[in-house]
Amino acid sequence: MLELPEIRTVSRQANEVLRGKTVAQVFPPTKRHRFAFYNEAPEHFGDLLVGRTLLACEGHGMFVDFNFSGGITMGTSDGVSLRYAEAGAPIPKDYQLLVAFDDDSFLVLTVRMYGFILISAAGRIAHEYYRKSHESLSPLSDAYTEAAFDRLFAEAPPSLTAKGLLATEQRIPGIGNGVTQDILFNAVYIPSSESGFSTLRRGNGCSAP
Repeated sequence: MLELPEIRTVSRQANEVLRGKTVAQVFPPTKRHRFAFYNEAPEHFGDLLVGRTLLACEGHGMFVDFNFSGGITMGTSDGVSLRYAEAGAPIPKDYQLLVAFDDDSFLVLTVRMYGFILISAAGRIAHEYYRKSHESLSPLSDAYTEAAFDRLFAEAPPSLTAKGLLATEQRIPGIGNGVTQDILFNAVYIPSSESGFSTLRRGNGCSAP
């Protein structure tokens, strides 16, 4: 699953490679995935995307936004794998969406365990996780202060574990199990213990047994 560091990296790479390309065709899923979620029928994505030029890509929390001309936005979540292919590359057998560009290159979207592929003609996408990703303050932002981090503790049950605080309920969109494990390992906190949470709140170290 993509987390905040990967979301930012994918957004940067997409800007470098895809920006300025115009959509020629959009192909719906060749294989239905039980946990691939769309806010519109995937067969209708082409109605909004064909003829649109990609203007910019942005990463917000757990989503990568593809902003096209005409105010069209396509958002893909952390569980969606994005693969770019040059013209002439073999087309994979299975995918949940394929966006072909006017230079015959294409972008393949596949869902792993679960993922959201969303689209809107109004810019912002009406979806709870998408809204949280856009409205939350990124921990990588200069505006993310110690006071912002302290608010997590004020709103969380006192018995919550350190891992539960950081990785569940989209408290910090884009921060999941992988990044949380790295944070707690480097901070020397026990992810699964309630004492790890209370010690983290006090700002002291908590050595593993």
